[in-house]
Amino acid sequence: MSHNFLIRKIGAKEDIAHIIVPAALDSQTAYDLLDRIKRLSQTGMSKYIINLEDAQYISSTGIEILFRLQREYGEQYGTVLVTNIPEKIIGIFEKVGAMILLEIAETLEKAVERLTA
Repeated sequence: MSHNFLIRKIGAKEDIAHIIVPAALDSQTAYDLLDRIKRLSQTGMSKYIINLEDAQYISSTGIEILFRLQREYGEQYGTVLVTNIPEKIIGIFEKVGAMILLEIAETLEKAVERLTA
């Protein structure tokens, strides 16, 4: 099943993939996100901003996939930043230590700034 991620290239060189996650980052959506980033990396893309502003729910699998993306794509190929995290999800992230383990930028603008510095 394909989910409706909004993906656009941003930055002066259009070398950053800005991915807006739909309402839920559950098991199916999380694996679809992983697949989309794998395909983007095969085209040479190495900077990713995962925008959670529309997310109302995140499952343990969703959190696991974010950790995996951070580990595999952040360390090996470039940078993965998570941004615009809703308060409800921040509470979950704090409970599982994700606020420390993930690279987080408060806003899209700050994420772009970090990736283009």
